[in-house]
Amino acid sequence: MKQRKSVSQKQVAEAVGVTQALVSYVLNGKHDRVSPEVKEKIESKARELGYVIRQHPPSQNLAQSNLVGLLLRSGLSLGGYSHFFSYVLEKVQAELLNRKVFSSVLGTEESFEPDLFLPNFKSIGMDKLIILGEVSEKMIKRIKKHISNVVVISASYPNLCHSVNTNEEQAIDLLVSHLVDSGHKHMVWVGGQRSLKRFQHRFETFKKLVALKSDAYIRYEVVQSDESSYIDGEICARQVLEAHNLDTMPTAFVCHNGMMARGAINYLHKAGARVPEDISVVGLDMTDLPTLEHPFITTAYAGVDSICVKAVDLLLDSPQEDQMYINLSLPSRLEVRESSGPARSII
Repeated sequence: MKQRKSVSQKQVAEAVGVTQALVSYVLNGKHDRVSPEVKEKIESKARELGYVIRQHPPSQNLAQSNLVGLLLRSGLSLGGYSHFFSYVLEKVQAELLNRKVFSSVLGTEESFEPDLFLPNFKSIGMDKLIILGEVSEKMIKRIKKHISNVVVISASYPNLCHSVNTNEEQAIDLLVSHLVDSGHKHMVWVGGQRSLKRFQHRFETFKKLVALKSDAYIRYEVVQSDESSYIDGEICARQVLEAHNLDTMPTAFVCHNGMMARGAINYLHKAGARVPEDISVVGLDMTDLPTLEHPFITTAYAGVDSICVKAVDLLLDSPQEDQMYINLSLPSRLEVRESSGPARSII
């Protein structure tokens, strides 16, 4: 008999019309922040598609379990959408389950009160925490009053806790070098999340690396947005097109992430510009998003699976004594795909 193909949480999310993070939250047994109607809709669709829902221990057994809290940075939510952190959340939870450790999403920084919640969570066996994204240093210090074992993904607090990051300077260098080698001398930095330190760091790194390639006489422009979604990518692309005609148009967009790159590509296509024949588009990303539709996007970053495995390793296996925090920077790799090619002037 032919085996039925396994169904992923992503497929369930697409069928229901909600985020992958929300599906992961419900199917991993967390229902406290979800309405009964949404819970039933997700579980019903999962069963219909053939997804195997794991059985989770009842709450009275939690004190005997190894339980990890998951906290999201401000601006994220289970009802919203961040492809990178949705992907990270599912991978972290899967890796924890592989290690026979349960997890619970605690919400986002703006709604989380460590002094109120953490003493109660510790009483049921939660003594470890993974933070997804950049939160305030004040929040880290408040958490550390109650829980010493903390790992942050995609941010760094060298004197406070462990962290796992991509070597973003390497990722940006790979993208810029790829474009320069393809003849591009006029680029646009398409930035998002400008309220975060990470945005400024990425932009400053881009500027530095462009300056180091002074023999190529590279010009660059900057467009930026408060967020980093598809819509923000479209808005930034529109700003560039409105400021140029095809003769003066930059030949390449370097985007904050894959979502902004996809949004920029969609707008360029609607405006009649060809990717990559007229404009190459690249981005910082290594989720599955760049290859969900054509043109596949040229990206550079560390693999998300590696990031999540290393974060769980640090959480469960590393010492937590003061002044012994480990800050991992994982190597980036370049994936050249359909969205980049030779600059217009040398085709």
